[in-house]
Amino acid sequence: MRAVMKLCRLWLCCLLPATLAAEPAQQKKLQVLVGMHKPPYIIQHSNSGYELDLIRLSAAAAGLKVRFVYVPNGRLLSEMKSGRFDLALLPETSAQAHHRTDALNCYHDVIVRASAQQARAANWASLFSQRVYAFQGASQILGANFVATVPKMREYQELADQRAQVEALFKDRVDAIVLDQRIFHYYRRQLKQDSGYQLTPILHRSCYVLASSSESLAATLSKQLTLLRQSDTHQQLVRHYFAE
Repeated sequence: MRAVMKLCRLWLCCLLPATLAAEPAQQKKLQVLVGMHKPPYIIQHSNSGYELDLIRLSAAAAGLKVRFVYVPNGRLLSEMKSGRFDLALLPETSAQAHHRTDALNCYHDVIVRASAQQARAANWASLFSQRVYAFQGASQILGANFVATVPKMREYQELADQRAQVEALFKDRVDAIVLDQRIFHYYRRQLKQDSGYQLTPILHRSCYVLASSSESLAATLSKQLTLLRQSDTHQQLVRHYFAE
């Protein structure tokens, strides 16, 4: 992580005007609503993660500081509507009433099963009669076809703790789990599970954006996000957080 932060500082020094670099105390601190602990995207105890680093670096390149405010996903939209916050990290579909940046990050959901199971088709119907743990809010995000499948499952739960999802799979307490592939690999590495699973991509992805009441702020951050994605710093972040 130190190497990542060193590279980030070098990138910012190249972008920031000298006056801003010399007077950090004058930078405005934006209040940014984000969800709870969701590594490798949001790592709450260290105030880091791929998404948080993208936000922090893009804001800093525009001469701004950020303060992250962690709230459960179900409260993000209502808290943003209160007018007390500058930005909120929201699903693209929930941010229609606000000015918003380009997509900050997109989640690619997968079905993961034990490798001993028979290979199945890449669709929700493959979950019929199975014990399934999905991520919290899956029934609101994954669409009508997924919701119609749930009553046909042998068992279905949505878990806020995604490490518990992955543990349940490797301890044979469930037949399948549904979650973002990078989140799966993050916890798989923590649990030292290098094999024993089969991963089935599904045709669904959900993108998150920064929503704001300010059109100019959203446009500024979108511009800086584009520049950041073209930099070596972004490649370093990808390697650090998503190495398999």
